[in-house]
Amino acid sequence: MTQDIATISATPTPTASASEIIKHLREILQRIRSEQTRGTYAQPGRPIESDPYAALLACVSVSYADADEKWRTIASDPKAIAMLNKIKFHRDDAEYDAEIICSEDVIKNLRKPGVLSIRTLESFPLIGNYKLYHEIETNLLRGLGQKLDKPDLKVMFIGSGPLPITAWLLVEAISANPRSTMTCVELVPDANERGHAFFSAMLDQPTSPALPALLTRNSGQVRFITSNALALSPSTIASQDVIYVAAMVDRPSKRQVLQYLVQHMRADSKLVCRSGQGLKGIFGGYVESAWFDGTRGEVEMRAQSSRTFLGQVIVRIKPDSACHQ
Repeated sequence: MTQDIATISATPTPTASASEIIKHLREILQRIRSEQTRGTYAQPGRPIESDPYAALLACVSVSYADADEKWRTIASDPKAIAMLNKIKFHRDDAEYDAEIICSEDVIKNLRKPGVLSIRTLESFPLIGNYKLYHEIETNLLRGLGQKLDKPDLKVMFIGSGPLPITAWLLVEAISANPRSTMTCVELVPDANERGHAFFSAMLDQPTSPALPALLTRNSGQVRFITSNALALSPSTIASQDVIYVAAMVDRPSKRQVLQYLVQHMRADSKLVCRSGQGLKGIFGGYVESAWFDGTRGEVEMRAQSSRTFLGQVIVRIKPDSACHQ
C-alpha cells in the first residue's frame, strides 16, 4: 500500500511550539525516507532527497490548518531555525542544510505562477523583521571592510533567484549614492523575471519609507542579468567590490564558478558564499581551511548566530595561489 505525505503526517499538533513543529517535521521526513526505501511512497515528482524544501512545505501544509502561521512561528524562533538547520538532506555525495525560509521551492509553492502573492510576503518574515535583517546584512559588509557610503560601491549576487532578499536588504544602504549598484545574476530567465517582480512588489511594502523614492530616483542601481556566472566578462567581475554566491548554485559547477570568480576578482574585493557550511571541501587548493567566528584566516566562516538564520562563508583570497587553479 502506497502512502503520501498526507497519510504519513496524519497526526497534526495544531498548538505546537516551534521546536515541536520541527520535531514533527523530522519524524515525518524519517518516515518518508523509510517509505521511499521500501518503494511505498506515492508523492509525485522528484524524491525528497532532491526536493527537500518542497517536501517540508508539503508536510506543514497538510499537517497544520494554519500553515502560514506555523512558518512564522518557526522563522521567529532562533532555536527552531537552529534545529531546522540540523536536518540534513543527501543528494549524491553532498549535504544540504534545510534553510527552509530562504528556499526557492517554498516561495514557488506559496505563489501562483507569475504572480507574487501577498501570502508569500506574509510567510517570509521580512516585513516584520526588516530592521533586524537589514542590520545583519549591512554589518556583514562593514565586517568585510566595505564602507557603505562609498560613492561607487558595486555588489553582485550570483544565483539571486526569484527571491533576491539579500539584494533587497542591501540596496537601501547603497542607494543614497547614485553610482553604487546591486547586480543580480541568475541563470534561469523565469527566476530572474520573478526576482525583478519581487523588487517591484516590495516597493509597496512598509519597510523603509525612503527606499521607494531612492530607487525611483536611481532606477539603474538595481540590475538583473540573465547569465551563467562563467559567461560574465573578467572586467565585469573585476569591477565588483563584493560578490555573493548563492547557496543553491549547483554543487557540481560551484567549484568552477568560484575559481573563475577568484581568477578575475580584484585583490581588495570580497567573495561571500551563502550558507557555506559543509561546502569547504570545494575550496581545497586555493584557500586553506575554514574557521568559526572571528578567527582570521584565508577563509573565515561566520556561523549562524542566535539572532538569524543567515549563514555565510567569507572567503579571503590567497594571492599566491588563487589565480593558478
